[in-house]
Amino acid sequence: MTSDESKRLDNIEILFSEQEYTIQTLNEIVTRHADKIDQLEKQIAFYQQQIIALQEAQNNDTQVDNTIDDRPPHY
Repeated sequence: MTSDESKRLDNIEILFSEQEYTIQTLNEIVTRHADKIDQLEKQIAFYQQQIIALQEAQNNDTQVDNTIDDRPPHY
């Protein structure tokens, strides 16, 4: 192997190592983001249920208020 071929091979190995490190780093970032997305999806589902419960409670209160308002004034 000539000196130029050896240098070229060394450069390729260095580039490969750098790319391997970059891929590993990006994989860790993607994993953290996926975990965060899962957490946020659970929070959204929780808040959606809270909103539905509040809307149902508000609808029930409105129905009770309407029943009281429908009574004649002498009651």
